[in-house]
Amino acid sequence: MDAGGISRTLGNTSKTDILIKLAGVFDVTLDYLAFETKGGGTGKLNIQDRELLQRFEMMDTLSEQEKSLAKEILDLVILKHRFQELAGTGLTG
Repeated sequence: MDAGGISRTLGNTSKTDILIKLAGVFDVTLDYLAFETKGGGTGKLNIQDRELLQRFEMMDTLSEQEKSLAKEILDLVILKHRFQELAGTGLTG
């Protein structure tokens, strides 16, 4: 199918709806479609864990105070992970 055929098939479908459909077809996230870089490198965000992605999407429903608390918890988990990496590789890095 050429570009004109695709355009006629999609009709008045919004660009967002098209991206959502493409993400479903390729079983990837919208972030992957928008931010994946050429050459196989990763873009800004590429969450493969579907459960984790769903939790992040649900964050939009939280109050600002709840979002702030969630960010603090994430920061602590990330910090713990970094300390464990340093302890495992030694501090000579």
